Amino acid sequence: MASEPRSKLNRLLTAWPQGTVAVSRWLEAQGAYQQLVHEYEKSGWIRRVGQSAYVRVGGTVDWTGGLHALQEQLKLPVHVGAKTALQLQGYAHYLTMGKGGRVTLFGSPGTRLPAWFRNYDWGVELRYSTTKLFADDPKAGLTKKELATYAIAVSAPERAMMEVL
Repeated sequence: MASEPRSKLNRLLTAWPQGTVAVSRWLEAQGAYQQLVHEYEKSGWIRRVGQSAYVRVGGTVDWTGGLHALQEQLKLPVHVGAKTALQLQGYAHYLTMGKGGRVTLFGSPGTRLPAWFRNYDWGVELRYSTTKLFADDPKAGLTKKELATYAIAVSAPERAMMEVL
């Protein structure tokens, strides 16, 4: 690989938070256009997880890393809600966030999750619903949950309790 693509790769990997998915639109914004992304894939640096979605080879990505891409790269109004939000914030006795757990996500009306997110095996049961709760201000009652190298939007405990009902 020539030095220009190598330095682009280094910049890309520096900007790409560990444990997250990168979508084509974000990769292009980082200077990695389709042909270069294909070259990185062929060289074993990245792996496709669905149409227009990639992960770093050798790293692990869970549903939160996919959700981060939805929220930060695609700017979709989707958040973790209900019991899942309470669990992530330590308000549950039993955490079932690993393999086999159930994850509840909410989005604004008309928001569809991309096929790569819906179809990828995250190891959890995903439940997605659209809601008009707080339609005038969809971000009301949301907070950021800091994870290892990135953050995701989750319902604050008060909003999460309303979503459970």
